[in-house]
Amino acid sequence: MKGLATKDTKDTKDSRGKAKLINAAVVAVTVTLALGTVEAVLRTWFPVRGAIYTLDDRYLYRHVPGSRRLSGGSVPGVLVEINEAGRRGDESGLARGARRVLVYGDSYIAAEYTPQPQTFAAVLERLLTEGLGPTEVLNAGVTGYGPDQIALRIAEELPSLKPELVIVALYAGNDFGDLLRNKLFRLDEGGRLVRNTPVLAESMRRQLLEPLSWSSIHLVRAVQSAAQRWRSRPPAGAGPPGPPPERTARRLANRLDEYENYVVRADNEVRNLLADEYDADVSLEPESASARYRVRLMARVIERLRQTAEGAGVRLVLLIIPEWCDIGGPCDELATRRLHPAYREAGLTNAVASIARDAGLAHLNLFEPFQKAGATGLYHANDQHWNAGGQALAARLTTDLILSAGWLAPRAR
Repeated sequence: MKGLATKDTKDTKDSRGKAKLINAAVVAVTVTLALGTVEAVLRTWFPVRGAIYTLDDRYLYRHVPGSRRLSGGSVPGVLVEINEAGRRGDESGLARGARRVLVYGDSYIAAEYTPQPQTFAAVLERLLTEGLGPTEVLNAGVTGYGPDQIALRIAEELPSLKPELVIVALYAGNDFGDLLRNKLFRLDEGGRLVRNTPVLAESMRRQLLEPLSWSSIHLVRAVQSAAQRWRSRPPAGAGPPGPPPERTARRLANRLDEYENYVVRADNEVRNLLADEYDADVSLEPESASARYRVRLMARVIERLRQTAEGAGVRLVLLIIPEWCDIGGPCDELATRRLHPAYREAGLTNAVASIARDAGLAHLNLFEPFQKAGATGLYHANDQHWNAGGQALAARLTTDLILSAGWLAPRAR
């Protein structure tokens, strides 16, 4: 009987052990399936911290073809997909025989905070197709790009893409400054535009390459992203970065420092690519050496754009986008800007328009129609990029200009 009891006890322990192993296996399989499901959902719909930029010897950086990212920041939740050509939008269904329009620009054209169907390029395509027949509008916008990078791109891309019309969107709020931050061009002693050879700061290289080195597991990226947001959260009770007078003074000082670094001291290290600030020198002190140099440099870059398009036999149109504070948006800094005697609300957009006129270029200055419509309905309240409403209005005005000028001939549908 003792031997039988011992055997029963052993069998019971073996059974319990097997049951534990089975339960552990079931739990492991369940957890694996759950994590796999979460990973699949993140990879398909929520590619957290997806890397859509990489280094580029010509333009400093560029889009990664085939990349995807869920936009974050103050306007989160938009899935940004970069196609295999390195542009935003699905180009697989382009109509055969359709005319082609290319749109270049910075974050206003890339529009990472706007769903693709509501972007300027997408709305323009629909409106032009309605008015003229099959038309494809390619979105060549890249966040942070200045007119200098665009000038280099169109020289390379126009021969192969063969558009009938090129639209270059210039954001008056900071595109003058991009020219001194990117350091791709400078003016020689005779005032001629010459190519420069900038050196990318190590901090910028890390900023662009770190997302590419993160784990390819999106669940890990989500955890890393949450941890980074927690570490970078402002201290309890922290307010905005200084009152309006301090912000205005800092921005003006930064613009003067950019001029001193690049033009006076010939510093070729690029330390800022994506954190663009208001062109306070051109706006508030247009007669300063810094502002005058930026305007001259912008004029030479725009002239290069014109010559490149003309050489390719393509019409070029400039679209001039105003900064929301300048058109009367709910901006507490506007009162401080008005303390500067030389400040004019339309000063930045008028400076670009004047350059365009001198170059004999067609252009559309959005300052007046945007000011009339009101900034609150055209720009994101927390981000100050234009929203879907702003892009729709700009697309309608651009379409009206193209149709009235007859730049694109109607085609059979």
